[in-house]
Amino acid sequence: GLAYFNGEKFVPAELDGVVKFLCKDSSGAVWTACGNKVYTCKKNKVKKFQELDGEAIDFAQYGETAYLLTEEKLYKLTNGEWVFFRGIDGIGKKVAVFDDMLYVLAHNALLALEGKRPHWKNILPGYTGMPACTVNDIVFDEMGYLWIATDEGLLIYDNNSYWADSSVVDL
Repeated sequence: GLAYFNGEKFVPAELDGVVKFLCKDSSGAVWTACGNKVYTCKKNKVKKFQELDGEAIDFAQYGETAYLLTEEKLYKLTNGEWVFFRGIDGIGKKVAVFDDMLYVLAHNALLALEGKRPHWKNILPGYTGMPACTVNDIVFDEMGYLWIATDEGLLIYDNNSYWADSSVVDL
């Protein structure tokens, strides 16, 4: 569940189901989801925002652009509403966005949205130097490098087919 502190005690929020994630957007609102229901949390108030066609899995934002991932679809926040943006090849697990780079971690795939006519491209096959096969999480840092948590360690991807093992990087 989800609770907020009212200055004296924790007060449980009324949500339908298991909380999948918590993410704060640029306006200070916190987003969460239970099943296919998306909620906003701001100033100790939890409000049901919208129901999606599928269970909400993850949220990512860069600047004013926000994305919400379900297992089969990616939604984009447009004019105050989550609108279908793209279908997902595979089962969606995580989404990451930086500037105009958009990646979705799906079952057995790390998908990048590429091209003048945007399409998903799985960046895992064919790239040499990636020392692990199971990707658990993805996130962009402030420089635009994609950090990839795998079953064998942490990797960095620079969007130019270059993988770096974090064990050789000065962290």
